[in-house]
Amino acid sequence: MTDEIPQCDHLILLVGGNPLPNAVAGRILVKDGGRITLLHTVDTRGIADRLKIWFTQQGMAENRIDVRGTDRTHRRAIQAAVEQVVAKGEEGVGLNYTSGTSAMSVHVHTAVSHRASNPICSYLDGRSLCMIFDDGTTAHVGRSEQFKITIKELFWLHNTQLCEKKDGSTSHNTVLPDIEGEQKGERFEKEVGRAMLSLLENGQLDEMWMNVKAELSGLDDNKWPEFDVVALRGYQLFFISCGTTPGRGELKQKLLEAYVRGRQLGGDEACVALACQRNDPSLELEIQQTLQAKDRVKVFGSNHLPKLAQHLSKWIKEQSQEGKPCPEINYS
Repeated sequence: MTDEIPQCDHLILLVGGNPLPNAVAGRILVKDGGRITLLHTVDTRGIADRLKIWFTQQGMAENRIDVRGTDRTHRRAIQAAVEQVVAKGEEGVGLNYTSGTSAMSVHVHTAVSHRASNPICSYLDGRSLCMIFDDGTTAHVGRSEQFKITIKELFWLHNTQLCEKKDGSTSHNTVLPDIEGEQKGERFEKEVGRAMLSLLENGQLDEMWMNVKAELSGLDDNKWPEFDVVALRGYQLFFISCGTTPGRGELKQKLLEAYVRGRQLGGDEACVALACQRNDPSLELEIQQTLQAKDRVKVFGSNHLPKLAQHLSKWIKEQSQEGKPCPEINYS
């Protein structure tokens, strides 16, 4: 592991369905005054365009960002696209191949390696939150000072707007006090929100919203997905879904839906939890085995509620991987 992250003058990014790894790599791996080439397919052109806008909002000159189309799988088409953006023998070239299709990653990596002089190739490991380079260099970037993003920006990169779910009863900035006559579910959401807010106030989280909807174009607002608690630590997304029903099946469904949304927006790094009033340890194990997502999925039941903030804090620290070594690269 190293504290020094290799940077390049010209970074090539493969644009896939999740823009978050591109955003992280583009901010961390490019030198001041450097440039970025976003290689996209027909399906990811919109994501590439939004990434370009976001990079300019972060202070990068618009004319230093090139958006280029290529094929998803065809080797010669991909090779031709690389030859258009990388000069023969060009120095200071970097490639981050985290996103894009598997075929794109292989063909672009091969083309860049043949075209550029000593390229700096890397990928972002979703399990360890480490940037891993082909030469064996590794660095934990989960909460890098070089990268900042907000929840609203993250949703926008996915072409999704956020709005408050219930005007006057909750807020994305604060957790309001209980109101007489509130339903049981609303009070429980606030209980969970207060626990998360305490982690925000002590610096363990960077941002938190609660009781929001994702505004999806083409759908009526009563069909927009809802999020009870959404939080960010660095670029890692945490979803907390709250349930007061005693029914095991309904709680399981809430957690599964939250997991799908969390992965869509936060990628492999996203962590999802269900807070409920049921004591059922087997529920967490069943979901983890079903999704093959140990640790990234958590259930906090009635036994956790008296000290919920402490349990949430422990889980979030474990998932952030800070202080843990990055994976060792074995070339033997």
